[in-house]
Parts: sequence; structure tokens; C-alpha cells
Amino acid sequence: MALQSHRFGSTLDVNGSQRRQSEFTKPDVQLGFKEIEISFPCSSQTDLDFTRRLIKTPGLIPDDVTIQAMTPCRKDAILTTVESLKGAKKAILFSWISMSDNFRETMLGMTEDECLERVVECTKYARSLTVENPSAQDTEWTFSFGFEDFPNSRPEAALRFAEAIKNAWGPEPTKPLILGVAASVESTMPNVFADQVEYFLRNISDREKFVFSVHPHNDRGCGVASAELARLAGADRIEGCLFGNGERAGNVDLVTLALNLLTQGIDPQLDFSNLPEVRDIVEELTQIPTHPRAPYAGEFYFRAFSGAHQDAIIKGFRRHDAENNNTNSNTFHNGRPQDAWRVPYLPMDPPDIGIGYDRIIKVNSQSGKSGVAWLVMRALGLDLPLGLRMAFSKLMKRTSEAVQREITAEEIARLFLKTYNLEQTKVPLYIGSAADTPIDGNSILQDPDLVRAKNMETGPTFTTSIAKHLSRILGISVSNIELTEQDSAPKVIKQKYIVYAECTVLGFNDSFWGAAVGSNSRITQINAILSALYAGGMLKTRLETYTKISPLQGEWIEELPTRA
Repeated sequence: MALQSHRFGSTLDVNGSQRRQSEFTKPDVQLGFKEIEISFPCSSQTDLDFTRRLIKTPGLIPDDVTIQAMTPCRKDAILTTVESLKGAKKAILFSWISMSDNFRETMLGMTEDECLERVVECTKYARSLTVENPSAQDTEWTFSFGFEDFPNSRPEAALRFAEAIKNAWGPEPTKPLILGVAASVESTMPNVFADQVEYFLRNISDREKFVFSVHPHNDRGCGVASAELARLAGADRIEGCLFGNGERAGNVDLVTLALNLLTQGIDPQLDFSNLPEVRDIVEELTQIPTHPRAPYAGEFYFRAFSGAHQDAIIKGFRRHDAENNNTNSNTFHNGRPQDAWRVPYLPMDPPDIGIGYDRIIKVNSQSGKSGVAWLVMRALGLDLPLGLRMAFSKLMKRTSEAVQREITAEEIARLFLKTYNLEQTKVPLYIGSAADTPIDGNSILQDPDLVRAKNMETGPTFTTSIAKHLSRILGISVSNIELTEQDSAPKVIKQKYIVYAECTVLGFNDSFWGAAVGSNSRITQINAILSALYAGGMLKTRLETYTKISPLQGEWIEELPTRA
């Protein structure tokens, strides 16, 4: 199957410098299209000059790319178009005629016989100017003829015209003709269009002497579906535009079509390794933005806000990584290739098309603990315990509601560090309004009451000693402390120990969580406990009036800009 790209659709304003116009072929070439429709030379001097510049300028058209120019079925137009294509290494001369009775009678005012006579005459004339013309032999010519409004045409009429065109051109299996049908205005269901294609191909002769092409439009929103079903019905070639640009609702979107094939295990032989860059180029050239929810290329295509979706994606990542880490290459896991992609809600691996994982999980008021924890893990390397995930995700949801927008990954990382006093320039913590010296893990271990605690094994005895000491100096009742150490310190932290603490304080319904990093295990444990008490409002950061206002209650939300 071949995919042919059109130059973004004939309704685009491509006036401007010749240099800018030449940029229009770059995205198609970059993706690897081998057939590219470049112009309508007889329509304007602009298109004619554009065609000549592409052909004359070395390097603009790769040797393995065939360019196509379109012409109405008139001798004068065909002559102009052929002259514009001279010098190209490989070129397709494309003409068409209105095939349905409505289009033919309304637009051309001709009977079917009169129309057929013109088609045959123009086909022979095109042949005489190209493959039979000694002065045009530097170009490898292909002739393509299309039937406009094919879905609303009588099948017997389309077949009659197709046989006449074949006889007039004289194709061979090694030098086939291209016959095409266009859903000029999409007016049928995709399966009906496919049935029409199948009927046509079953009833035409010399199938080996022509390539059958379809040109779906998207007026009913089914352009891609029509293209896929037409291919199943026997089409060899599909014409479309990048991101579905074109007249009215657009032509078939070749990006969606090609990546649909790829996700079904069919290689479209196109390079989508940097789809965002291609999208940006096309948007700049056309001044038409890609819808954020467009398949594959839209900003929101891989993005998950829902907590349930985020949780499923993250679990899928972990399973995928575990299966691939525990199996050798070229082996199978549970009957599947070891690198098979099976992550819920992600039809494909985003980096395959140049999209980073940082664009997948976004946090707003719908998000859950898994998404927030995953972003913290990616940014800081901290594998948060379940309780800390829940506590911090609640804060992020409240923050998103307060600022009326999503919270970025960078903001989440910054707010986590601030909430649990983990910033590089760590803010000193104080006990209360009468205190004049800060408190930290090292100073607590110097207290005479905790001399023995320095050498205790981590466990109930140690945590009980710390809880009693903190209860006494803070005037609260710390009833329980649980400590969790992360098995391995991530590179981003550059510290040996990472400790999480959960503190239960009488009088509060929820426990408080904290985190600390450091080079000393025992001091890091105590700092994690202090982090939890700070997050819960038991400690303060300035020598001001002691209050129970906690960072978890959002006192720093004013720092984040709200949605405009």
C-alpha cells in the first residue's frame, strides 16, 4: 500500500515568498512519503513558479520521491501542467472528471457520452506530451486519472470510463496507470464506500495494469475509517493530507491513518520519530492549529488527568518494566514477545513518536495519588509510601482547585520539597514562639535524655523514645511513629539515606507524613519525623507567633499563578 501526501489542501493560502513555499514539501519528505502532490500549476502563476522552483533547485526533491501535479481534463491545462513538470526525475500527471450525474450535469453541462469523449481525447493527448514525447524522456512519467464524487456515481458509468482510459493510455504491469476514486464530499458510511470500491475492482479488467487509489474526505468525520475499509476492499493507494488539512472538513488525515496501521503491527514505512516537530512545522506553515485532542499529535492525546487512568498507566509501566527486565531479548513472556507494549490507556509507547513521558500524567482536581507519586518519582527519585502518596495528592488536588488549572510536574516537585522542608537551602525549624534556636535531628540527638537512643536499633524502642521527647518539648502527644527507608537513593538526591516518617498525634484525625534525606541514618530518621510534624503544623519556620497553620493547609498557594 502507498500513502500519497497532498500539499495540505487546495484551500490554503500559500502566497508569499518562494522560499517559504518550498518549505511545504519538507514535512512530507522528512516523514518519508515517496509520492507528494505539490501543485495545481494551471491555476495560478504562483503554483506554476512554485513547481518550477522545486524542480530546478537541487536537493529540494529527493531522487526517490515522485512529485505530482494536478490538472483539469482540458488540453490547455494539461499542456501547462506537463511543461511545469519537465525536468523532474519522476512525475505523476493527475487529471480528473466529475463522475456522478449531478456533478457532471451541474458543473460541466455535458452528457455522459460527451464527457467520455473528452476524457479519452485528453488521456491520449497527455500520453503524446509525456511518454511518447522524445523531448520529455528525462522524466519518468506516470498518468493518474480520478473520478470525482464516486460514491454518488453509477457503477456502470465509472467502469465504462475506467476501461476507456486504460485503452487510451495503454498501461502495462511494469508501467501501470493510476485509477482513483474520490469521496469528494463524504456522503456515505465507510462500509458503503468500501462496498463500492470492491464492486469496482471485481468488475474491471486488467487489474494488474493499474494501481487503484482512493481519495477520502472527512465531511462525515469518517475519512480515516473510509480509507481503512477501502484498503481492505482492495485499494492500493490512499491520498490524504498531514493532520487532515484540506477543503471543508479536510482530507483523510495521513498521520492518524499511518499510526493506526503502526499500532496494529503494520509498518507504514514512515518516520514519526519526532511527530511534535512535524506538527509544529505544519502549524507554522498553514496557520492552522492541531486540535489538542487530535489522535496521536494532539497535546492531550497521551495525557491522563483521571486518577483511575493514571493509576492504570503507572501500573502498566511497572509491569512492562518488570517483564522486560526479567526476560532476555528475543524471548517471550506469557506467550508474547518480551517487548510487547501493553500499558492501559496508552495505545503506543509515546517516545516512539517523540513524546516524552513527562507529558502523560497531569495533575488537576480529578487526579489521584498514583499520578502525583509518579511525577514525584520521575522528578526527585522518591518512591513515596502509600500514606504519603495519599496525603500529598490531596494537597495537590486542593491546590489545583484553588488556582483553577493543572499543576505542572515542575511545580509538584517544588511544592513537595517545600511542604516537607526538603529544599536544598533547608529552612530552620523552631519549636515555638519562645524558642531562639532551631531544632533538627542532630540537635535532638545531643539532648541528654536521648544519649542512649543514638545506639538503639531502629524499632519500637527508638521511635517511642523520640515520640516521648518530642511530646515533652512541643507540648503535644505524639502517640506513634512509623519509619520507612527507601532501598536505594536515586542519583538526583545525591544522599545515602532516604527516610519517610508517619506520625500520629492525639487530637488529629489524620496522621502526618514527612520525608528526609541525609548521609547519617539516625539523623535522617529524626529529620523525617520533624518533617512530618512541620507538615502537620507542629513546628514553624520563623521566630513568629506559633500557630497551627500547616503547609498542608495551603498557606503557599498564593505563590502559584491562577488560570487567567
